[in-house]
Amino acid sequence: MAPHAEVVRLGQLDDARPEWAFQTMPGLLVLLPVAVLLAVAARTGSRNRDRRTALVDALGGTSRARALIVLGEAGMPVLAGAVIATGVVGAFWACDVRLPVTGFVVSAQDVRAHGRELALAVVTAAMVVVATCVVAARFTPTAGSNRPTGARRPPMRWAALCPVLLLIAVLGPRLWAAGTPGNVLTNWAGAAGTLATLPAAIAVLGALLGRRMSRAGRRFGRPGLLVAGQRMATHPGPLARMTAGLVIALGLLVQIVAWQGLFGAEARAAQATVERIGSSALVVRPRTTTTPRQMAAFVRELPPTVEAVRMINAPERFAVTLEGTCRGLTALQLPCRDQPVRVGGELKDQRAREIVEWSASGADSVTARESAEPADAAASTPGEVPLTVLVSVDGRELSVPALKQLAYRVLPRGLAIDTAGGEWLTTGQIKRGQGLWITCFGFVGILVLAGVSVISGTAEFLRNGRALAPISVLSGNRRIHWSTAAWSLLVPFVLAGVVGCVVGTWLAYPKTADGASYISGSFLLLCVLAVSVMGLLAWGWGAHVAARQAAEWRPRGD
Repeated sequence: MAPHAEVVRLGQLDDARPEWAFQTMPGLLVLLPVAVLLAVAARTGSRNRDRRTALVDALGGTSRARALIVLGEAGMPVLAGAVIATGVVGAFWACDVRLPVTGFVVSAQDVRAHGRELALAVVTAAMVVVATCVVAARFTPTAGSNRPTGARRPPMRWAALCPVLLLIAVLGPRLWAAGTPGNVLTNWAGAAGTLATLPAAIAVLGALLGRRMSRAGRRFGRPGLLVAGQRMATHPGPLARMTAGLVIALGLLVQIVAWQGLFGAEARAAQATVERIGSSALVVRPRTTTTPRQMAAFVRELPPTVEAVRMINAPERFAVTLEGTCRGLTALQLPCRDQPVRVGGELKDQRAREIVEWSASGADSVTARESAEPADAAASTPGEVPLTVLVSVDGRELSVPALKQLAYRVLPRGLAIDTAGGEWLTTGQIKRGQGLWITCFGFVGILVLAGVSVISGTAEFLRNGRALAPISVLSGNRRIHWSTAAWSLLVPFVLAGVVGCVVGTWLAYPKTADGASYISGSFLLLCVLAVSVMGLLAWGWGAHVAARQAAEWRPRGD
């Protein structure tokens, strides 16, 4: 083997990414939200647990005793989770499973080949959850003072910066040329600042909305609306903590999808070209070793319904020349004369427009010239780049495989024959696949973060909802728990989904305004529906537990 030879595997593509690039996606988009979920779940309901831990400490309990208590509390939930995880792995073990969004099929045979690793992963995950619960219980925060604390006012400064930074992210890039570092960095800085100040803005808007809800509940005699609004106006922090993570996650996911769409813009344009002209005009790119004589021999072997037109592009003069036989030029609705003729205005034939746009982008001068000789690979003038275009005289589709077979019969290494812009279709499929995986993992991450918000929001509602027990007992009506939970949990979740998609779409406007990228309405609707379903779960769970607590409440002089 030559000292500088490079081994190329069959099917290898220059656009292929290393394996670690794919492995970082589930790590960032799924495992990071899972870690947040684990931390929140470990501290859920920690108020009573901390009191019990303090009592064990006062009675002389050791750290081992506290760890055993926590282990007993977390044992059944962790065991239930391990059983569910085993069932999921068993489903993949039993049959092939097609993953949503991506369409990738997980082979059951591959899962069985790694059965030992998967079983170990389930056991390891259970051990990590138990260890996290024990560690979280050991490092419990202690109160520094026994003085009552009032409601904290939301930070107005940071909240006021949020819309300013949003305008900078949307309008700031217009001050720079598209694609320049200033354009990209301005959008990035504005988007990062918007997402960083978003929790403060949510807290301020939540307090304002709470006051409006309280007044509306008082005016229309709706106790659930009154209680939820008053609580939201007095303590906007829990609302911000419950919804800010969702809004930020949705905004980031929309940004990722928009950036991924930029990489596939050329592929979408090439696909649109194929849909408009099909294979009625094909571009031939000779190999570096192809000689003019070989190219001429290939042209002579073409079928009678195919004509070859040579395209000479002169980028330094922003000019392009199309030359060939009168039959080929006429098929493209170009003038056919012995002397070069400059074509004024827009090209009449759609195929000619597409070919010039893809192969000579930026050319403002198109010239047609008759040539009795067949098109070859020789340049007419130094600096001019020749290109051969195969045109269907009758406008029908040309067979790319048949023409490639012909090229291999005439030339040793054949020719690169493709539709106009077709070189982008192969790489576009790779980019599209990457975008689908990012969307899939990102959507899973959104669901996990929604689960975090459900757990933390419901725990906060139940902790403060015990004050509703006397009201329901005195009124004899427990519907107040359902209405209060609806306004405290369901409505914020739905609004968080809508606001997150709106903010993400606004931040992506510099990338979607010119059509280079796009955010589909079905994707945004799916995100809002997913968050709304989690809100329904939080509503039902919180209202049911609050009503059950009210039924068990007894007056004790409080």
